Amino acid sequence: MKQLLLIDSEDGTADLLREACALSPWLSADILTATTDAEALPLLEQAGDHIGLVMVSIDGGNITGPGLFRSVERRDLRVPRIALTRGDDIETVRTALREGAVDFLTRPLNVADAIATIDRVMSDTERRRRNWRERSDYSALMREVEIAAKMQQQILPTRFPRDGAIEVHGAMRPAKIMGGDFYDVFKLDDHRIGFAIGDVAGKSVPAAFYMAVARTLLRSAADAHASPAACMATVDRLLSDYDIPGIFVTAFLGILDTRSNLITYANAGHCLPYIGDNDGNLRELEGGRSTVLGIGAGLTYEEDEVPLQPGEFLFLYTDGVTESISAAGHDFGNGSLEAWLRANCTVSAEQIGEGVLNAITDFAHGREQHDDLTCLVVRQHMIHSDHP
Repeated sequence: MKQLLLIDSEDGTADLLREACALSPWLSADILTATTDAEALPLLEQAGDHIGLVMVSIDGGNITGPGLFRSVERRDLRVPRIALTRGDDIETVRTALREGAVDFLTRPLNVADAIATIDRVMSDTERRRRNWRERSDYSALMREVEIAAKMQQQILPTRFPRDGAIEVHGAMRPAKIMGGDFYDVFKLDDHRIGFAIGDVAGKSVPAAFYMAVARTLLRSAADAHASPAACMATVDRLLSDYDIPGIFVTAFLGILDTRSNLITYANAGHCLPYIGDNDGNLRELEGGRSTVLGIGAGLTYEEDEVPLQPGEFLFLYTDGVTESISAAGHDFGNGSLEAWLRANCTVSAEQIGEGVLNAITDFAHGREQHDDLTCLVVRQHMIHSDHP
């Protein structure tokens, strides 16, 4: 029977997990412990074959969190990781999931919750390992995933509404076969265009299916003529009903009235969009900010509005854009993104969207993406009269 490795500096956690492991069929009650990165790395290198699960603190101190595994020299080490957190910083949880955690537990821990989480993670891990050992099953699964990935791409819009001087364009490049990002653009009536972008915490197949559900719910809520804030509240409630641990969605939903060029919007924990103009001026769109979707917080969602002036564009993106890494290990970052948008401020919505993704591909210089790349652009062109 394999052991649990606990990387945590808080008192009492080890005793509680020993009790949980003693009551679980998956792991030995004789757990391994480390209180710092320096203590954990030798255990991972030397005892890795005997470790069946790692629980790692993500609340700071001398512990890096799941990112610690980047420092492990053994390339064959494949151990599921569960993040331990106080739960007061959702961005920390998102980072841990992005860095490889498959689930998370919030403090104060209790034995029943720990047992349930261990059972869920270990059951899923064993099931995947069993499938990987069966080559024929794996090949069949991959064929199905490829079909699903194609379907996923097909549900994203490739033809975009155009209304007078308004132009919209969206683009996505998944990091894996299937992605957890999405965008959507749809006409609500003769004078209103809805648009949305989102990012599911997680990767590959689970995130992709959750993405499809979240996108469908957002569009359905918007089609019901609800305000962006009301749409977000509805989608949060419906997603929370699924009760899928460790998965949630950040999203931005906007509705553009082409008569007034006014955008009403709500931002559910998503990256702040940019508004730019033909002169290279650029600013982040701050308002309408609320919590992420799908965690059952039951909070009221906020909304705001902003005019899109002639010559201006709204650029929305997912965090994979700014967190893309070059072969030298440097982040693309907001600085590079802003510089690119200023340098290309007069081009079309399609040229902005595709151009940003191409710039990131050039920046990465062959390095594999660790996250999906998605952006959505809404542009208000200047209309020049032919008459003096």
